[in-house]
Amino acid sequence: MFLQCRGGCRYWILGILIVSVACAPRVRTKGSPSSPTPESEKTALPIDRSEWSWVDRQGGIRTYQQTQDKIRAIMNEHGVQGLSITLKQGRAWSDNPDVFNIDMGFEDLGSKKPIDAMTVFRADRLGQAVVAYLVMRLVTGEQFDLDRPLSKYLSKSAVENSVYRDVARDHRYSHLTARRILSHQSGLADSLPDHPERKPLFIASPGKGFVYSDEGYGFLQFVLEQKFGKSLDELGQIYIFSPLEMKRTSFSRSTHFNGQAMAPPITSSSKDDLGPASPWIFMTTASDFTRFMWTVRLENPYLSREAFMSYVVYPTVSIHSRSILDTATSEGDPSLPNKLAWCLGWGTYQIPRVILGACSFIGKKSRGMESYATIFESQHSTALTIFLVSSSSGSCTPLILKELLGDLESPLSWLGF
Repeated sequence: MFLQCRGGCRYWILGILIVSVACAPRVRTKGSPSSPTPESEKTALPIDRSEWSWVDRQGGIRTYQQTQDKIRAIMNEHGVQGLSITLKQGRAWSDNPDVFNIDMGFEDLGSKKPIDAMTVFRADRLGQAVVAYLVMRLVTGEQFDLDRPLSKYLSKSAVENSVYRDVARDHRYSHLTARRILSHQSGLADSLPDHPERKPLFIASPGKGFVYSDEGYGFLQFVLEQKFGKSLDELGQIYIFSPLEMKRTSFSRSTHFNGQAMAPPITSSSKDDLGPASPWIFMTTASDFTRFMWTVRLENPYLSREAFMSYVVYPTVSIHSRSILDTATSEGDPSLPNKLAWCLGWGTYQIPRVILGACSFIGKKSRGMESYATIFESQHSTALTIFLVSSSSGSCTPLILKELLGDLESPLSWLGF
């Protein structure tokens, strides 16, 4: 059975209905996350990590000791400098025995400073799910409209004095909306890290299919900052980071991260010392991002029901491209199975032959850095974030994911891993 969605796309509905049934009873429109727990209890971990165990996606039991040894072997074989993993199963986030942190390797090879749960990683693409959540909070509070043309929020002078002046001169500018940007249907070209002068431009009409674009999110950031008179990081702190206690997450290089931030290798073309040129920056820890996924997906303390369902349950656009950056086939390839779609801020993937097999995901592999986050909602709901730094030209995330959750079909190859 299929439904018709905006832009004429069609998508599967069985897994979505199952997930919505599982999630919907917990939807609340206001309030706060689970009752506060003293900080000492929140950070407490079992003394004997050999007792840690969790359920993989086939229903088997994985132990920390077995997984640690196998991950260490992968690191040695593939030149992984360091990694940080947080895996969550079970009940509320405050139920700490069900939160597992695996940190190995070094922040800096020279000083041999070890990675720990406080180590911050730059993971810009993962921030898209956070930006989308920010927008949905504003939508819930009737402070923003998903489908209002973004041009209505901007003065002519503000755009003319910005890097987006050429975008505003294009007739397609009036069709840009937050929904289209959050679902990568803005039609704006992706950012070019090695281009000396970033000039955003349209390569397709908004709403005509999935075309991945960092620039779209950069433009949305510009709109939000102009409308609310605050930086994206300030808005994030007010609506997300402080309420969800994400103490080491930022949309800027916060000073208290100095000395504990992992970064991509630096190239001569990089203007930002933390990595490639980008319309925006997102920094977080594996623990903070897993907390974010778990709370907004399974506890949902702040969104209205309508905003929640649009954010994480109902796909906005089906995807048939062979790669996230493949614009040539972004209009659709009917020969590909209809498993992949994009909601608002992150993708959704229908896993065959798995009960409640729809997962949400976001991730990226580039220049020695790998970041991947996914959440499954089922009898054994699982949220997982992986950050790693590697000298290998290949990808280690699929190997590590297999050791953590078993042999499972995933969208990793589509993401470029």
